[in-house]
Amino acid sequence: MAKSLDDSDGSGTLGVNPPFSFGTGSDSGFAILFELAALIPLVTYLARPQEGHRFVGMASLSGRLQIGLFPKLHVLATVARLLKEGPNFLDEACSIGELRREVWDANWGSVFPCANGAASSMIAAYSVRQAKTIAMPETVVAKTPNTTKRGVGNIAITPSSTSPFRRYQTLHVLRFSREEGPGHPHRAKTITVLQDVVVEVILLGMLAGATAFCSLFGMYGTAGSVIVAFLLRICRRLVIIKRAPHYLQDNEGQRMDACMLSAIHQNASTWYLYVGDRGIVDNLLNKSMIQSITTIFGDGGVMTLAFLLQFLSFLQLACMTFVAAQKGWDGVGLLVFIFVSWFFEEMVCCSHSGLAKRWLKKNRIKVEPRTFVFSGRVAMMGAIQVFKCNPQMSWMDGIIQPCPRRNVLMQGLCGYQDAYCQGLAELDMYDQKWVEQFMSLCQQAGDIMHQEFTNAQNVIRC
Repeated sequence: MAKSLDDSDGSGTLGVNPPFSFGTGSDSGFAILFELAALIPLVTYLARPQEGHRFVGMASLSGRLQIGLFPKLHVLATVARLLKEGPNFLDEACSIGELRREVWDANWGSVFPCANGAASSMIAAYSVRQAKTIAMPETVVAKTPNTTKRGVGNIAITPSSTSPFRRYQTLHVLRFSREEGPGHPHRAKTITVLQDVVVEVILLGMLAGATAFCSLFGMYGTAGSVIVAFLLRICRRLVIIKRAPHYLQDNEGQRMDACMLSAIHQNASTWYLYVGDRGIVDNLLNKSMIQSITTIFGDGGVMTLAFLLQFLSFLQLACMTFVAAQKGWDGVGLLVFIFVSWFFEEMVCCSHSGLAKRWLKKNRIKVEPRTFVFSGRVAMMGAIQVFKCNPQMSWMDGIIQPCPRRNVLMQGLCGYQDAYCQGLAELDMYDQKWVEQFMSLCQQAGDIMHQEFTNAQNVIRC
């Protein structure tokens, strides 16, 4: 007959006497601890809706399934869906509402959802931590008329505020380029593979030992959870993620550098401008970094492995539910195992900054980050127009709606002097002043951006 928790030795509601015991659990303090420890994992360890988006981003950067020791509930079912659905799941994961990223190609004029939203966000978050922040001018600085490289002559204006209202815009600019000099890809790959094998063998041995320990002390639900982790480590080694044949290569023959603006939507306050090597930027934002997923047994093993992962997902839920009912030291053991798994995931294998750093190093990519703070969106868009490679203007139509004064401003910034002068004459006095003020502001900001990257010192090297 099962014992009550009050007179048990902490073995739980089953009342099974294990070979070893941690001691009595009859004290009321222990009883409360057992109740909390049994419920906390089941209540707090549920995967969020965006977990699939994050998981795809980690797999895109690492080139393999990047899963912690004991993932949250429903994550294994998500991995099974990835194996079964392939590209369809990747498209869905990158289109989740709150995590969807829009991209505006400032050189070609196209607008599209980011193909690798999570991966690009991880790269950007890692890079901008070390970025220098520059506040852009908010007032017009009087200049004598002169001709710049891109724009028409600056107009001398008395310094004044462009507007009493400010909606500040933060622009993170990331310039990507390739590391120069010879590398040792084969040697580095061999060392990495050997390190991974050694770490995996040690980890599997520790999990096997933890399973035996938990079983001897009557923590059967925790032992089952560790077995799930053990089998998961083996399953992830059976999966092969394939890259595209021309991964990170430019299919336009290096005609011009990339210049792509990204944000969560067109009314955002924080923006990311990816510039530099087109092969890197285009593959990061426009092309999926995962071409297909298979197994070491070929495509025929994909469905079998997906079924096995679904079974492990069911087994994980069963083990955690069992612990919630069993209580006793089993709940404490599972709570400790979850904490160890969280530490391993966040600090060792699945750290976003660590994945981004390893991706940059593996592909010999360096990033030059800068952060610019603008007084408004028009000044920011105009500065980008001055900073980029060509006079294409239609790319910003969804962000700043076309109107006569915007068109005149952009014509001036692009160097179309005749069209600028003609259009300016057709505007009323208020719009003329608006155009003249922003002409000067945008040219100043564009020049600052050019100078910052011409004299670049803060470079994140691989």
